[in-house]
Parts: sequence; structure tokens; C-alpha cells
Amino acid sequence: MWEEIAATCNSQDCYRVLGVSNLDKPLPAIDAYDHLEMLKSVGINTRHRIAWVAGHPALLDNLLLAQTVVRNRSEINLRIFDNMKPAELWLAES
Repeated sequence: MWEEIAATCNSQDCYRVLGVSNLDKPLPAIDAYDHLEMLKSVGINTRHRIAWVAGHPALLDNLLLAQTVVRNRSEINLRIFDNMKPAELWLAES
């Protein structure tokens, strides 16, 4: 999924991403810790501004863990939200 997002951003020269996670179960904690390396490996970098919405409340905790890891270990602009409106507002900020 992230490969497709990075490729689309590059081809469209648009680096603001609004996504919704509709996983059936929470992101495994180990994947939350590995998320930064995975993002970097597909070309996600500081040009990107990614607002990601947890589609189900059960997904929120481990997505927030991934956010914490990414934000503490890099300057990639990734934020997790529990609903769409604040995600859209954050993404619209310059």
C-alpha cells in the first residue's frame, strides 16, 4: 500500500495524503516499531504530510504507537486521527 501511495505522490507531484485504516484487527505492535523503516524504504520522506484516520476505535492505540515511533525517530509528518474532520484540517495547514 505505501509503495502505491509514494508512487502516486511522485507521479502527481502531490505529497499530502489522507488515508483511512480499515484493518480487521489492530496493527501488530512490532509493525508499529518497524513502520518508519518501511516508510523510508518506499520513499516516504519529509516532503510528505500524511493524515491517517483509524477507521475503527480498536485500531487507534497501535496506530498512535506507530506515529510516536515515526515522529520520535524522524521528521516525517505523520499524524494519526480518530476521525476525518481534524485529519482534513491538519492536512490543509501549510
